[in-house]
Amino acid sequence: MNFFRNVILALSLCTWGVFAYAADPAKNPSGTVSLNLKVVVLTYGQQAESSGGVLTFQGKQYPFNVSGLTIGANNIGASHLIAKGEIYGLDDLANFSGRYVKTGGSIMPITGGQSTLQNEKGVIMHLEGTVNGPLDPLPSGAIVTFTK
Repeated sequence: MNFFRNVILALSLCTWGVFAYAADPAKNPSGTVSLNLKVVVLTYGQQAESSGGVLTFQGKQYPFNVSGLTIGANNIGASHLIAKGEIYGLDDLANFSGRYVKTGGSIMPITGGQSTLQNEKGVIMHLEGTVNGPLDPLPSGAIVTFTK
C-alpha cells in the first residue's frame, strides 16, 4: 500500500511541475515549432542531412534548416525524428537562428519523449516526438538557420 501511495505522490509532483511551468506567465510560449530531421551516415565522416522545420511566430510561418546532428560515435545507418513543440524566450525573430545545445530530456527510439534545447541568445525549444534511431545534436550544438 505504501508503494502505491509513493508512486501516486511522485506522479502528482511531476504533474504539478508541468502545470506550474505552463501556468507561469513569464514562461508562456512565444511560438511553436515542428521538425522533420533525417540523418544518414554511410561511412565514418560521410554524412547526409535532410533536416528542417517550421517556426510559427506571431501568426506567420518561417521554414528553417537544421545541421550539426549525429547518430552517435561509430554508428553507420539512418535516423528520422518527427517532433513538435513550443518556443520560449523569443521576442525578436532574429534570435531564433543559432546554435542549440540540449539542456534536458531525451527523445528515444520506440518510446519517444521530450527534449529541451537552448541557443546562445536564450531561446528555448521544448520538443516532444518520436525517433526511429539515435539522433542528437553534436556536442558543439545543432545549427538552426532560416531557409532563404
